[in-house]
Amino acid sequence: MYTGNLDTKLRRHGNGTYQYGAGNTFKYTGDWVRGVKHGHGTLTVPGATLTGNFQHGEITGTGTKTFESGATYTGDFLQGEYHGQGSTTNVLGVTYVGAFVQNKRHGEGELTTANQIVYQGEFHNHRKHGAGTEYYTNKSVFEGTWLDDKRHGAGTLTFASGETLTATWNNDAINPEAQGGAVFKDVNAQYTYQGNWSDEQPTEAASSAIRPSGSGLSVPEPAEENGEGQDAKGDAANAASRWVAQLNTGEPITDWVFAVDTTKQLDKKTRTIPETGRCVELVAWLVAPPTEETKEEEEAKVEGSEEMEETAETAGVGVFKPVQVCFFTVLVGDTQGGDVEGGESAIDVVAYEDTPPTAIEMAVGEDGKAVLPSVEMHAEVPPGKYELRVVDSTRFGEGSQTLGFQKCGGCVVSVVVGAEGGGGGGSKSGKKKKKKK
Repeated sequence: MYTGNLDTKLRRHGNGTYQYGAGNTFKYTGDWVRGVKHGHGTLTVPGATLTGNFQHGEITGTGTKTFESGATYTGDFLQGEYHGQGSTTNVLGVTYVGAFVQNKRHGEGELTTANQIVYQGEFHNHRKHGAGTEYYTNKSVFEGTWLDDKRHGAGTLTFASGETLTATWNNDAINPEAQGGAVFKDVNAQYTYQGNWSDEQPTEAASSAIRPSGSGLSVPEPAEENGEGQDAKGDAANAASRWVAQLNTGEPITDWVFAVDTTKQLDKKTRTIPETGRCVELVAWLVAPPTEETKEEEEAKVEGSEEMEETAETAGVGVFKPVQVCFFTVLVGDTQGGDVEGGESAIDVVAYEDTPPTAIEMAVGEDGKAVLPSVEMHAEVPPGKYELRVVDSTRFGEGSQTLGFQKCGGCVVSVVVGAEGGGGGGSKSGKKKKKKK
C-alpha cells in the first residue's frame, strides 16, 4: 500500500509512505526516485528502524539504526551494512566507537565492555587484533599486541601501583621461553622476577621461611610434654621460625646470613630462582615483663576470643616495646656485607614514635642470601630478654599481590643479655644451650 507522490509513469516519485511484505511488516516513509527509495527516509523492519540517506533502495551514507531491544548504531552505512565510522551500544552497556567493514568492527576503534574495561586499538573481523591498549577498572593497563581477542606477542602490564610485567604472550598466556623472557618489576624497579609462569602466576617466586645461620645461632630444642599443653611436636613445628643466640655485650658478629629459599628442583637439578631485590629486615625488641594488670587484661582477651586458642603462659608473655638504645653497632668500613658471600647489606634506622629501634635492612642476593653487615652489640644495651625479629621487608604493591607474589615467613631470634646470657657467641662461639631435664 502506497500513499504519496507519483511520476507520469505512476512510479513512486517524490515523498511518500509505502507498506509492504507479509502483514505489511515493512514500512518506508521518505524520498523516492522512479519507484526506488532514494534520499532521506525512515525504514521500519521487524525488530528495528533505520533513518538516514538511501541510495538505490538501501540505506547508504550517514544514518541510525535503532533496535526494539534498545541497541543502537549511528554512523556510516553502505548498501544497508555498517561500513565506515560509527558507534554501537547494546542493551548490556557494551559500546564501540570506530571503524566498521560490512557490519563488523574492523580497523581502529575503542571498545568498552559491560564491566567498564576499555580497549583502544586495532580490530580485525570484529575482534581485537593488532596493537592496542586495554584499561581495567583496577587502574592497571595492558599495552601490547592481540590476536583474535587474546593477548599475543610482546606487551607490558602496568599496575596502578606502578609495578610492571613485561613479557611475550601466546594465546593469552605468558611465554617465559620467548626472547627476553618475562620480567616483573616493583614500583621502584628494585624487586624483579624472571622465572616461570602459569596462568599469569609466578611458579618459582620464593615463599618459604627465612632461615638464619652463623656462629652462636641455633634452633631451640623441643620441650618435653608438660601439663600446660605444650609438647615436643608443637615446639618442633615452630623450629623454623624460632631461634636462639648466645651473645655478649661488645662481641662482634661477622658471619650471620639469612637465607631465603630461592632454589627449585627441576629434572633432578637445582636451579636458582631468577629474582632480585627482595629485602630482609632485622629489628631488635626488648621483652618487657608484664605487670599484674597487663596479665589480667591479656588473659581476659584470650578467654573472650573464639578465634584463638592460647595457653595462659602465652597470654602472659606481655607486651613488646622498642629498645631504648641501639642494639647493634655497625663496624666501620663494613656496611656492605664484608667478606661473607651473598647479597649486599646496609643499615637503616627506622623511627618508632620517639624511640628508634635497631633496624638493619639487608638485600637478598641472587644466591638467595641476605648478609648481616659486621656488627657488635652496643656497649650500652641494658640486660634483659630481647627478640630479634627478622621479616621480609620487600615492598610489594597491589600489582605484586594480584600476580601472587608474597613475602616469605619471618623468624625470631631470642637473645638474653646479662647474667642469664651465659658466655660466648657471635663469631667466636657456637655453643648451644643444653636441654633442661
